[in-house]
Amino acid sequence: MFIISFLYSALVGMVQHFPGLAQSLNFSANIGAVMLSSAMLGNIFFKLFTGVLSDKIGIIKSFVFITLLNFISMLLMINFQNIPIMLFSAFLFGSVYTFSTIGLPLLTNSFFGRSQSMQIYPILSFVSTIGKAIALSFIGYIYDFTGSYINALLLAVLFQIINFALLYLGVKVTSRKMT
Repeated sequence: MFIISFLYSALVGMVQHFPGLAQSLNFSANIGAVMLSSAMLGNIFFKLFTGVLSDKIGIIKSFVFITLLNFISMLLMINFQNIPIMLFSAFLFGSVYTFSTIGLPLLTNSFFGRSQSMQIYPILSFVSTIGKAIALSFIGYIYDFTGSYINALLLAVLFQIINFALLYLGVKVTSRKMT
């Protein structure tokens, strides 16, 4: 959960770089600003959607779905660099915000139970905050050293692959404890 908290939160830092990403792909800063706005709309939509979805299919399946959407959004940005797809993928990328507000507390409860989660959640929340703070600068450094935000997106794709694996591992460990 510590690694998941850090990696998901680090992804949030990418959104603040959307104006720079757009300019690095030869779009205007205005397109980057609209991408940022699109991600914020996705933020609102997916927080509401994830709450409903979690009630219907469960927290684990909901976050596998949200992680998959976020993963797809990054693949779209990397492979299809045209304005409509960039705006749509920015909207999908806004799903990453659901983790810290909805996913972290619910997954902590799911994996550790209510009694332990009350002790673990504050630590995970701190790790999440550290992830956000480090990522903002780190993404900028990636751009400074490589001249491209695509490398930061590729790293974010790797983070989501790790998150998929850790969610799977968390479910397996938790299901063994219950049996």
